Amino acid sequence: MSEDAVAGSVIAFINIVDLDSSNNGETNCYLQENVPFKLQTSYKNYYTLELNGSLDREKVPEYNLTITAIDKGSPPLSAMKTLYLKIVDINDNPPQFSKATYNVYVRENNPPGYVIHTVEAKDPDWNQNAQVTYSIVPGYVGESLISTYVSINPDNGNVYALRSFDYEAFREFSMVVKAVDGGSPPLSANATVNIFIQDENDNYPKILYPMSGDEAPVGIEIVPLLADANYLVTKVVAVDADSGQNAWLSYQLLKATDPSLFIVGYHTGEIRTSRPVLVKEPVKQIINIVVKDNGLPSHSSTATVTIFVAESDNFPSPLLDDTRPSENREHASNLTLYLMISVASVSALFLCFIIIIFIIKFQRWRQSSLLKPAFIDYSFGQPSDYGETEPIGHSQPPCMQKVYLTSTSRRNEFQFVRPYGHDAMRGHAITVNDISERS
Repeated sequence: MSEDAVAGSVIAFINIVDLDSSNNGETNCYLQENVPFKLQTSYKNYYTLELNGSLDREKVPEYNLTITAIDKGSPPLSAMKTLYLKIVDINDNPPQFSKATYNVYVRENNPPGYVIHTVEAKDPDWNQNAQVTYSIVPGYVGESLISTYVSINPDNGNVYALRSFDYEAFREFSMVVKAVDGGSPPLSANATVNIFIQDENDNYPKILYPMSGDEAPVGIEIVPLLADANYLVTKVVAVDADSGQNAWLSYQLLKATDPSLFIVGYHTGEIRTSRPVLVKEPVKQIINIVVKDNGLPSHSSTATVTIFVAESDNFPSPLLDDTRPSENREHASNLTLYLMISVASVSALFLCFIIIIFIIKFQRWRQSSLLKPAFIDYSFGQPSDYGETEPIGHSQPPCMQKVYLTSTSRRNEFQFVRPYGHDAMRGHAITVNDISERS
């Protein structure tokens, strides 16, 4: 019988036969107590076995029902019959994880393929309905898909790391695991897995001051003459990207020109004078300081500090120039060279621009001078002496000829313009009569 059967469902028909007659052949049927079933009389010695409640295969997968029949004779006689009833499973239960939230701790620098944890979900159903498949719900770790960090075995729930984790990049992330059964329709459940990355001592101390040089951090400091004991010269500053005790730093004096002149603070990195500075002290003091972390194994870095003992007003600056890293000097030299090249290039471009402007102006002036017409006046201020005398004594007005020469005069003949009027030639006209009088 299916476990989703409703109350009142008929399970079986029961017929009781008694060969006696009269009251001796009449019977009563009884069913054991504490079962979700009942016997219902249908007709005389016929009964129906019906469901009288709900079934849950996960609690009671089967029943052995005992039916007792008793006649009404004296003494009464009875008989018993046992029915075996198996409950058929339906997919009415989702998978259940052993924990709703898993907290997993993984050390950084783990190898890819490392088994982080194993999640487990069980389904109380039976057979196909109880088969569970695991998967990871899509999500992100920062801007990357979580599927690029971890994977899961769909059959046994093993969670694998797909890459080596870095505590300094991210310290924790979460993912959601989904368990789905094989029923129809399938049912599912989710569990959250919080993965915490544990730090390892995989970073060296980084020295912030003195600044880094060619090989090791190098700093330059000045200590005045006759400085008192415990005079603060400078301070070495360093950090460690690890956490906890792996990031605890200690400072120690590794090597010095005069080890008795300076001391280094074990936890602070302060460089102080251990005694008064004397006049006879060497001008140049070089000390090496080692910075160690507290991890296992321990990592260390070294810093070099150059200290000059002199009066600040009379301090020779060439010593400072000699202590500058060669890389800085080369950088300054290269910068000067680049600046000179830039200035020369700009000057050359400006000169070329001026020359081009001058050439353009000269070409335009030359073209305009060739196209301008030339004018030559051949009148010499005298009118032409070819006038004729009319019979009545009046002479024709004299004519004036002018010659125009242009740039195309070689291809054109002379052109005669209109004669001057009498009024225009009044002051210069000469008639035939005037000529004859002069002669």
